[in-house]
Amino acid sequence: MPREISQHTVFVAGAEDVDHLIVSTLRLIAGLDKVLCPTFGMSLRGVRGLGVAPAGWGRPQDRINPLVRSCDLFMGIVSRQFGHPTGVAVSGTIEEFDIVADLRRLTGRTPEILLFFRQLPEAQDQEVSRDLQLIREFRRRIAEELLWVDFDDDEHFKELCVEQLIAYVLSKGAFVKDPVEAVVDQTPQIRAPGPETPAAKSTNDGGNEDGSIR
Repeated sequence: MPREISQHTVFVAGAEDVDHLIVSTLRLIAGLDKVLCPTFGMSLRGVRGLGVAPAGWGRPQDRINPLVRSCDLFMGIVSRQFGHPTGVAVSGTIEEFDIVADLRRLTGRTPEILLFFRQLPEAQDQEVSRDLQLIREFRRRIAEELLWVDFDDDEHFKELCVEQLIAYVLSKGAFVKDPVEAVVDQTPQIRAPGPETPAAKSTNDGGNEDGSIR
């Protein structure tokens, strides 16, 4: 009897300047779902808000938030931009993070939260941008609750993203001796009627003082 596979949804969030990294992450998730996940009896599905949430009347973020609430892993990517105010929070990323953080505090288990921050420039006397100021404030706010990942550039991000997603699969899946046994065949079985045959679903325990890991 085939084992039922464990379904996991990854919501990938970020502002416009990391759109290319979001696309790369979704492709990576799709690749892991094909190559690695069957060996561990699970399925990995990546989603994002833009272009996935149903269009229609109403506050745009309200149409995205149900996808956030139903995810098993929330991945946020922050570079130099922090997004636009939503009417509830200073940016969509903040509103989405606060939703999953509240859920995590409530359940103590899910969703998992994984944040990537591009290395910030050194503080200078000159005036900093609104986005940079918000990012610094956000990092200070979550430093005691979350262990995040710092990256230097796009290639470094991709390397770290692979490592973190593989670690997620290994922590949530269970090794299957024969990966084929983990696949539940959803195709209806049609047989010709015969004499006897009727017709016919973290706390920050380590890392740097500012809450990051390298």
